[in-house]
Amino acid sequence: MGSATNRPDYHRRYEATYQLNDAEGVRSLLRDYNAIDSQRFVGDTAASDILLDLKDAIDAAGLTALQHRALELIYFDDLTV
Repeated sequence: MGSATNRPDYHRRYEATYQLNDAEGVRSLLRDYNAIDSQRFVGDTAASDILLDLKDAIDAAGLTALQHRALELIYFDDLTV
């Protein structure tokens, strides 16, 4: 069998970096959520890793149900006001 490509790093290609040690870095990651999410479906495993880490961080943050729902609506479902 083997990989689908001869380029071993082709499956990990998401290029953005996020400074997650401050609020603006976290906001920029959340703003890019939908773009990162769409990359998963074209074989970008780095995007999948980012989303898994983000989910773990949100779970560890101890948010209330209302805070968690607000994150979902604003960033994940791309809804505003």
